[in-house]
Amino acid sequence: MPRSAWKLLQSVQRGQIERHAHPVVVNIDHLERIGGDSSRCMLAEVHLPTRH
Repeated sequence: MPRSAWKLLQSVQRGQIERHAHPVVVNIDHLERIGGDSSRCMLAEVHLPTRH
């Protein structure tokens, strides 16, 4: 999760997430500011050929 998104969450919301998962909070401030995209946009899609 981008640090900018994590900082927007209220402490109650952070606690709820942390009870069920271990969030990985990363600093992509530079990419968000210059590129205008989010971490979701940085993930590669896998396009496998269709099996016949």
